[in-house]
Amino acid sequence: MGRQKAPEVQDPLRSALLACRAGEHAGIEAILHSEGARLFGVVCRMFGRTAIAEDVLEDAVLRIWRTCGRFRPDAGSAQGWIHAALHRSCVEILRDGARLEGLSPEELAALEEARRQAVPREGWEDLLPGESRVRERLAGLDGPARQAILLAQVAGRGLGEIGAAQSLPPGVVAAALRRGLAALRDGALPDARGLDLDERADFYVIGLLEPAEAAALEARLGWDAGPDHAVAEAADRMLPLDLGAPEVALPEGFAERGTAAIGRTLPSPVLRPRIKRNWTRPLVAGLVGLVLGVVLGWQRPDPDPLAVAVLVSAAGVPQAVVEAYGGDLTEVRFVTPVVVPEGQEMVLWTQPRPGAAPVPIGQIGRVRPAHIRGPELPAPGRGQPYEITFEPTERGAEARPSGDVLASGAAAPQGR
Repeated sequence: MGRQKAPEVQDPLRSALLACRAGEHAGIEAILHSEGARLFGVVCRMFGRTAIAEDVLEDAVLRIWRTCGRFRPDAGSAQGWIHAALHRSCVEILRDGARLEGLSPEELAALEEARRQAVPREGWEDLLPGESRVRERLAGLDGPARQAILLAQVAGRGLGEIGAAQSLPPGVVAAALRRGLAALRDGALPDARGLDLDERADFYVIGLLEPAEAAALEARLGWDAGPDHAVAEAADRMLPLDLGAPEVALPEGFAERGTAAIGRTLPSPVLRPRIKRNWTRPLVAGLVGLVLGVVLGWQRPDPDPLAVAVLVSAAGVPQAVVEAYGGDLTEVRFVTPVVVPEGQEMVLWTQPRPGAAPVPIGQIGRVRPAHIRGPELPAPGRGQPYEITFEPTERGAEARPSGDVLASGAAAPQGR
């Protein structure tokens, strides 16, 4: 008997993503060669044959390249991961009015007509190729829940648009979506305190998670096994709806232009999952865990922070995510690269109570996940401000923030 092929050989898309992680442009070429017509088919179903469709696909290619370090082969399929990246690019462009301003009235009309026709009022089964688990589960849903999921995933509709299409308030639409998505994953609805991780992953993949929450979740991808698996599983559940789109041949010369575009940027680094500390283990095991934590990434004692704040620049660009655990533990993760001026350092500040003086939580020494043990603070409240500034390295202990502000944001409590 011959040797069984390795998984990388059996799944060319997995091999291609791993090549992207290694910084090889051939990985993108392989993805476009084997999956390009399907990807462009999804874009054209949502945007029509408008001038922007090619730009959307190029954005998706750049996203795949820049975020390939987050792909975990053990969490889900490469095809699901690639299509989830495509869907994120599609919905972000649809939500960004500035990207659509250059379209003519005729093209805008064509785009809206494509989205209208993407989800028929009857015959929704035609959106899915053959039998699949998601087809079976969709058939078992009530009409509003099924239609809401299809409008979000296939047409890229937001909550308000789905409500208008169904003549329902957004709150009713959100409840229908929660009910339907829970049925698709065999999961019970979370309690009233908020979305649990699996539900956040579902809303993230179909493009309906609030921007701040989406940025917070993305900042955990590639580091945290929990979000990695939740998002990958959600992407694989939604994948059959993408595979039902008619394939469309790539525009002539697109592969060469896509490869040239990624040549002007770098892929994201491969991020290793962090080790979670188990406080009940013997001392020796704890010391081993500490050493592994230093090598593989920062540890944290609880996978669920009390509050998350997405810190954005003055231009509105997400820069970092702050996770506050109460007491003296805070964690910072950067979404985009930061250049620290010579002779300065980054300092994280907060204002525990309205009107109180800003409190320095601690210095952020490197642009990587920073695990800060700062002063003892009360549990973070809704809207509590956080800010990162550049301060002189030699500053007094009682100094107040005086340097340039890198990013700022407010805390949003998390469901527990």
